[in-house]
Amino acid sequence: MTFAFGMLAVASLFALMALPPFTILADGHTGMLPVHLLLELFAIIIAMLIVTVSWHTFDARESNSSKVLLCGFLIVACCDVMHALTYDGMPALLAESSTPRAIFFWLMGRSFEVATMALVAVNWAPPLSRKFWLGMGLLASGVLVWFGSYHIDAFPVTFVKGQGVTEFKAHYEYVLCFLNVAVAFLLWRRAEHSGQSRYYLLALSSFVMGVGEIAFTAYITPSDFQNIFGHIYKLVAYSLLYQATFVTSIRAPFEKILQSENSLRESENRYSSALSALSEGVVIQGYGGEILTANNAAGSIFGLTVDQLRGRSSGDPSWQVIHEDGTPWPGDTHPAMEALQTGKAISKAIMGIHKPDGSLAWISVNTVPIVNPGEQVPHTVVTSITDITLRKEADTQLRIAAIAFESQEGMMITDANGVILRVNQAFTNSTGYTAEEIVGQTPRLFKSDRHSTAFYDAMWESIKRTETWQGEVWDRRKNGEVYPTWLTISAVKGYDGVITHYVGMHIDLTQRKTAEDQLHKLAFYDPLTQLPNRRLLLDRLGHALAGSARSQHQGAIMFIDLDNFKTLNDTQGHDVGDRLLIEVAQRLQSSVRQGDTVARLGGDEFLVMLEDLDEEGLVAAQVEGIAETILAALGHPYRLEFNTASGRRSTIDHHSTASIGVTLFGVQQVNVDELLKQADMAMYQAKAAGRNTIRFFDSDMQATVTNRVALEADLREAVQTGQFLLHYQPQLVGDGHRLTGAEALVRWQHPQRGMVSPAEFIPLAEETGLILPLGHWVLETACAQLAIWAAQPEMAHLTLAVNVSVNQLSQADFVDQVLAILVDTGADPKMLKLELTESMLVNNVEDIIAKMTALRAKGVGFSLDDFGTGYSSLSYLKRLPLDQLKIDQSFVRDVLTDPNDAAIAKMIVALAESLGLTVIAEGVEIEGQRHFLARHGCHAYQGYLFSKPLPLEGFEAFAKRRVPDAQDIAGAHSVL
Repeated sequence: MTFAFGMLAVASLFALMALPPFTILADGHTGMLPVHLLLELFAIIIAMLIVTVSWHTFDARESNSSKVLLCGFLIVACCDVMHALTYDGMPALLAESSTPRAIFFWLMGRSFEVATMALVAVNWAPPLSRKFWLGMGLLASGVLVWFGSYHIDAFPVTFVKGQGVTEFKAHYEYVLCFLNVAVAFLLWRRAEHSGQSRYYLLALSSFVMGVGEIAFTAYITPSDFQNIFGHIYKLVAYSLLYQATFVTSIRAPFEKILQSENSLRESENRYSSALSALSEGVVIQGYGGEILTANNAAGSIFGLTVDQLRGRSSGDPSWQVIHEDGTPWPGDTHPAMEALQTGKAISKAIMGIHKPDGSLAWISVNTVPIVNPGEQVPHTVVTSITDITLRKEADTQLRIAAIAFESQEGMMITDANGVILRVNQAFTNSTGYTAEEIVGQTPRLFKSDRHSTAFYDAMWESIKRTETWQGEVWDRRKNGEVYPTWLTISAVKGYDGVITHYVGMHIDLTQRKTAEDQLHKLAFYDPLTQLPNRRLLLDRLGHALAGSARSQHQGAIMFIDLDNFKTLNDTQGHDVGDRLLIEVAQRLQSSVRQGDTVARLGGDEFLVMLEDLDEEGLVAAQVEGIAETILAALGHPYRLEFNTASGRRSTIDHHSTASIGVTLFGVQQVNVDELLKQADMAMYQAKAAGRNTIRFFDSDMQATVTNRVALEADLREAVQTGQFLLHYQPQLVGDGHRLTGAEALVRWQHPQRGMVSPAEFIPLAEETGLILPLGHWVLETACAQLAIWAAQPEMAHLTLAVNVSVNQLSQADFVDQVLAILVDTGADPKMLKLELTESMLVNNVEDIIAKMTALRAKGVGFSLDDFGTGYSSLSYLKRLPLDQLKIDQSFVRDVLTDPNDAAIAKMIVALAESLGLTVIAEGVEIEGQRHFLARHGCHAYQGYLFSKPLPLEGFEAFAKRRVPDAQDIAGAHSVL
């Protein structure tokens, strides 16, 4: 088609040139101006379009041509502009318009035109940038404008008015024609070689331009037909040239872009389809770490949709990414970010992702950075993600199973035939065999003789029926030791439901059995003597009572308490006491029959239970014989070994006795608690009888106990309701029986019982602790009475003695209590005398001395009551801050008939005199007793000879009858 178009151009030109020159415009030259300007304007526009397109060509392969076309056609456009502006008849611009000047710019434009096309044809590679060649084009254009405007005379004559173009001009056009045709040929050859259509258009453009130059060789006036026709050829050539340039620089690249976009779109569709089809998750992230796209598998792994994933970054706090050890994984160290920063791929990174629903997914990540050609820094990163949550869980289960298999319990795995395949370390440690010795054997290797064949048959029958069995089995270790195990056997089935293996778990029960035995001993046996304790005794006693009721055989229990055991503990220490208890337990066991029970209830209390005794008439004698044997055994001297404080072993000889209370069972129906109470009461009767003896329980004991319980309840109520009052027994001095004071004695006025004797309730108050509130009341009441007497002249000289119990004195704040009562009541401490008994001086003597000294410093006096009946040490006696010794009435009663009592009385008086103490005798009932005491130096008395204890009114009346003078009072106080 291009060749045909060229031949048409040639044919048309030859037809035109065959015609003589003629003018087709009616106005001639004047009509030519607008036509010429229009034609040239079109050419100028095309030339500038070529310049513009060449400047913006982005195809690197067309860079050389674009530079040449940019520079060349910039000059061509400038020349065409000057050619149109300097055309004859145009207004003067830089110089006068004329045909020669217009022809100059025409020829220069055509010359640079053919030169430009020639450089394109030879593919000349101009150096430097487009800007440089743009500048060169502007410079050359400026030079041509300058030359054509001001130095046109230096250029050869090209046109003579009336004659037409000169020979120079015609030849110049012929040369341009030849050069254009030659360039067209070169461009044609290049088109054939490269196959690019634009070179065909460029070749045709040059050919048409060359052919069109012929039209400018023969016109006489610029308005001739040939001139107009030549400009038309020029326009055609420029149109072809623009088309070639536009196709190459604009349309072709644009079409390629469209094709690329279509291809990219198709590629993206294929890529998206491929991503969606992948079972693994794929995520593509940009340079900043933001997710550009992802597939559905990735969304499923993360628990989000693909749209929700887009735009999120690796550092997004909502990810909650963790390491395998559970520590947080910072976003800037995420494999994707690390790959973007280092440009290196990262494989098999394991991380945990917390999904929006709170579940944890474990993933394996492979990350590959993408680097564009010619660049060094990656701009995107592709990450493939594999969900390994199930594999992770499976690995965890396997590790747990492995750890469990190597647990502290023995494990054994056999095949379906019972051949051992594997055992763990705990199993080998328990059996004593090595794994090599066990594997390949059967469990019969561990079989002991403790179970019958029927036992094993039942075991396997259960396994076949239920696929499991557990129970206690006695196995044999390698060393022959038989030991208990807890065996659990479970069957393992394959996919077809057929048993493939058996798993056995062996728990060695040796230590557990030992521990159970120890716990049993701790629960039911005394740890010191190894005798049954109270719990086991009660159980056996319950069984014995039930058996006795069925068989009608009698039994007995003996309550045994060691005499004075506390003294041994306090003086020699608990280690010696424990050794005695162990010896007693051994002697008791050797003193009873086989089958009888010996138990330790606690402390130094033991109990012996006898069963299946003889007929009723002989039971008591039989029991008494056994009890006598026990007393004799326990009465033999003990040789007790113990460790001293220095760690050395020492030995002492000790003599001990016991008190035994006995009660029988089987005749009457009683419960266990009642039976123990009876034996306990009988034991206390033995204690009361002097110890080292035996007493049988009778009903009188029970009545005594019942009365005691009732009395205790009444005593508690009496303390709360204030049923007590004080009686006062006068204390007198000298032959004239001068009254110097009294002893306050508490009395209990019971609403129903009447006046209760102090001998009944004072010991009970001591035992129950009620003596503390009772003693406080007595002391407070006595001090209040002293304060009242102090205001009465006839009573103010009287002292008042108040008995203090050991429980009161043992209180840490006893001194503060006494002083507080004195302050509250306003009593004079010098008129108060506290009476202590010798029994108080057995323990805590130093504490008692300190309290007495503190009160003595405040004026309170002290009298030692019942002196001579206790065990007080004379070394303590001289240290006590006493004022008075009181001779006990047991010595005064027989002082006239018993020489020993008389000697003791005289000794007490002499001792008091040597210690600087006063002395008073209580229980003086006859004048002979008073006379004896006075003859031996005791001049203060208290007793029925003078007065029994009197109520307050009676005592005050007694006192007023015996008001002494001042001299008598002074003498009486010197005696007391």
